[in-house]
Amino acid sequence: MRNQFILYISILFLSLACTQQQRDSITPLPTAIGKAGQLLVVSENAIWEGLPGEAMRDYLLQAFPVLPQPEPIFDVKYVEAMNLARLQQEWRVIIFLADLSQNTKSTKEVTKVIGKEGVERAKIDFDYNTAVVENMWADGQIIIYLFAPNKAQLLENIKKKEQSIIKKIKAADDKKIRANTYQSGINRSLVNEIKDKFGIAMNVPGTYRSAVMDSVKKEMWIRRETGTISSNILLRVSDYDKNTQLNEASIIAIRDSLGKRMITSAAKGSYMASDQVNLPIQYQKTSINGLYALEARGLWNMKNDFMGGPFLSYMIYNPNSQKVVFIDGFVHAPGEDKRSLIQQLEVIIQSLKF
Repeated sequence: MRNQFILYISILFLSLACTQQQRDSITPLPTAIGKAGQLLVVSENAIWEGLPGEAMRDYLLQAFPVLPQPEPIFDVKYVEAMNLARLQQEWRVIIFLADLSQNTKSTKEVTKVIGKEGVERAKIDFDYNTAVVENMWADGQIIIYLFAPNKAQLLENIKKKEQSIIKKIKAADDKKIRANTYQSGINRSLVNEIKDKFGIAMNVPGTYRSAVMDSVKKEMWIRRETGTISSNILLRVSDYDKNTQLNEASIIAIRDSLGKRMITSAAKGSYMASDQVNLPIQYQKTSINGLYALEARGLWNMKNDFMGGPFLSYMIYNPNSQKVVFIDGFVHAPGEDKRSLIQQLEVIIQSLKF
């Protein structure tokens, strides 16, 4: 009994001797909160309401490409640094903007990360203007600190760092989008069917089902249906020859051909077609897993019916197999935001391997 008492007293003494910092170091971090595309900007009102904040909003709130109703590439919430609450510290993506000439909460937070020496360096070396820290207050978190010796230089730094900041945020978002896309697992039977019939590998989420399969023409339509959302993928594989045209006219011609033969509604004589009137289709050259691809983004509508939504299409040339793969993702989700749905289709399409 005496030994047990001594042990109890020893444990009590050690626990009381622990500092708060030590206790924090052994406490598991909470999981970062926030959906893909959501981020928190922390600064002072003088910065956020001035030119630096205006520039940051212009970059972060630019329109996501080709949607029926405008949606920004990010959903941005601002909080004044002195009002940053504990729960807000657990956001998945946080951006601090700091003018180091001012003795503010933002400056103090930056100083904690880069130290007093870093602050002094930033005042003379304008290229030293960014720090990135992961998992500071929550697991799965990324915090970007953007700083400068004054507001004018902070504005210049924001302009210079715009693309790299957006790239870092998107890289963090990709993990979240991928997790959301495949939270139901993978439809193995559909993956195997696509591999057998088309000779390509694609990670199809577990919620997708085959709607139409034409083994002769090497064409397929798969879809995911909920009460409010329809997410769809069209797939076609053809031989490449000297007459094959990997151009803008061809990618839309293939899309409209598949849409007319496969996609209809309850309305008589209805079929899906690309909408080249309300918004212009955007094209760009890109790559899918290292292979050349032509991308098209636009809107579709249902002829003889009142339906529509966004689409993205790719023509991918595989020189090894001399095949051309056409793959298209399109969404019908009236009244719903479309950005996240298109991003999930992008993840599926990017999983294509030959």
